[in-house]
Order: sequence, then C-alpha cells, then structure tokens
Amino acid sequence: MPTLWGENLSKREFLKRVGNVTQVGGLRRVRLLGGVEDNLEVIELRTGAGFDLDILASRGLDLGAARFNSQPISWLSSAGFAHPGLNENQPESFVRAFGGGLLTTCGLSNVGNPNLDEGVQHFQHGRASSTPAYEVAAWGQWIGEDYSMTVHGKTREAVLYGDKLEKTRTIRAKLGEAKVEIEDVIENIGSQPAALMILYHMNFGWSLIAPGSSLTAPSAKCTVKLGAGEDWDTFPAPDPNYAVSVIEHEMTPDPDGWVRVGINSPTVHLEIAYEQALNRFTQWQQFGAGDYVLGLEPGNVGVQGRAVERAAGRLPMLEPGETRTFRLEISVRGQKN
Repeated sequence: MPTLWGENLSKREFLKRVGNVTQVGGLRRVRLLGGVEDNLEVIELRTGAGFDLDILASRGLDLGAARFNSQPISWLSSAGFAHPGLNENQPESFVRAFGGGLLTTCGLSNVGNPNLDEGVQHFQHGRASSTPAYEVAAWGQWIGEDYSMTVHGKTREAVLYGDKLEKTRTIRAKLGEAKVEIEDVIENIGSQPAALMILYHMNFGWSLIAPGSSLTAPSAKCTVKLGAGEDWDTFPAPDPNYAVSVIEHEMTPDPDGWVRVGINSPTVHLEIAYEQALNRFTQWQQFGAGDYVLGLEPGNVGVQGRAVERAAGRLPMLEPGETRTFRLEISVRGQKN
C-alpha cells in the first residue's frame, strides 16, 4: 500500500485521487538525441517517493542519473553515457565511455585491469556495460494494494570458440517506496566451463559526497591496494592534487546473509544491501577537482584482472547449463533534523 505525501492509500483510495498513475510515478521509455548519447534508449523510473533514476537499456540495463527529492545522488562523468555503437575497441575505451551513474556493471569475462589471460586480451572492466539489452520489457501493475514497477531484459556475452554467458536482469520498485531492487541471473549457455566475473560499480558524487558526509560499513579488515585509504569513511573537499585510491574490504554479513553499507549526508541516508554471493568489496575514490566521486563495488572478484584471479586460484567458473544469481538493493531516505 503506497504512502504518498503523508497519506497511506489503498488502491481504491489512490484511484479516487489519480486518473493516471504517471501523474505520481511509473515508467517511461525514451530515446536521447545528440552527442555521444544519441539514440541511447532510457527507461525513466519514478517512485513517487522522491527517488527517481534512469535505466539505460542500451547499456545492459545499467543505472544512470539518480536523484532523491531533486538532490543528485549518482556521480556522472564528463564522458557521458556513450552509445555502444561508438565503442572504439581500444585499451582506454572503458574510461572514454564510462558515464558513471548509479550502477555500471563490470564483467562478465573480465573485471578490473586490462590483462592478457591464456593468450586472450581483456580490456578494462569487460563488455557488460557496453552491451545493449534485448527482449526488454517495462511495465507497471497493481499487485494487491501495491503498484509494482518492473524492468526486465537480457544481455549476452558470447564468442565463437569461447565463453558464452547470458545475463537476465530484473529491476523492481514500488510506488511510494524509495528503493530499487536488482536481480541478475547469469547462465553459461555454452558447452564448456566459462569464467564468470562480475562487479557492481556504484558511483556517488556531490552533494551526497562532501565534507560532513560519512560512510558506514561492516568492514572486518581493509587493505589499501592503491593510494591512501586510512580515512576511508570520510570525504574531503575537492583537491586538484588528490591521487586516486583503491581499498578492498572484508565485510561481515548480517545474520540474514546480506551486507549493508550506508552513506550518511546531512540531508540523505543511502543504503546499499547485497547478498553474500558477492563476497568481495572494493572502494574506489577520486576526490580530485572535476572528478569528485566515491565508488562502492561489491563483486565476486577484485579489480586486478582475470589473469591475477586465475593465478591466485580465485577465478569463479560456471559449468555448462549452470546459473548463478546475484541480488542487491539501493534505498534512500531523508535525514531527520
């Protein structure tokens, strides 16, 4: 039952007040015009609870710009969300098309640094985010007293004589709730074992990230992989001399098997929750001038690349016909004064 502007409304009471659900929230499919984002298909999701975001159908159903009560939540890079048709297939292609956004999926054959693994060259963070989704469907429906919004689609990462993986993504939200749920089911549709690497690269910027905001996480141990990370739970002002830092955390899940990480600002509390199937967690931060961003990245691997994971005996594999499911949630609420 949605709670909207202080009123807890049944379906019947809601429909007495509103003739079209899109007056309050819902889904809308659009195509962008101009620049590197020309012809990019976007599904706009509005919850009616102040949490609004863009779902990028042309980029694997990743999440783009996000706002809460008109306050920006996600970080957007100067590169923009380049249409996959502009992919240059060069070592620096990822950063040239990395728009940031609330969620960039990394994988499925490589996560992290470019590397050469068993004679195959893998570029930074793989192809998951630069692959358009297909069989995309977006709908809203009343289920009992709740108005539910669902976006569903698939991407396929396959190569002749190589790995063949299919990702089915479902995104769910409810009218009146400032929360989005993401579920990915990944199947090895090939006839040989295939590596499966995935990392959920969530990107947050000003004004959620600023001096006076803080990060809370059930970190049992943190290891600095690059730069400095001693003050990983607080954020400085933009510094043109800031050097990027990368920190890996060992997280302690709650009794229900989920890990919960929070960002607290004076106006907003944001929480990421994910199942322990994502057993690695990387924090990437760049607090430079013009590139001012915090990345929170649960995954099943680190960010050093496929060859490093294989050498360490940690490369996750899927047998033919095997599936693996990953779930996470992002929720937002206002802070009480």
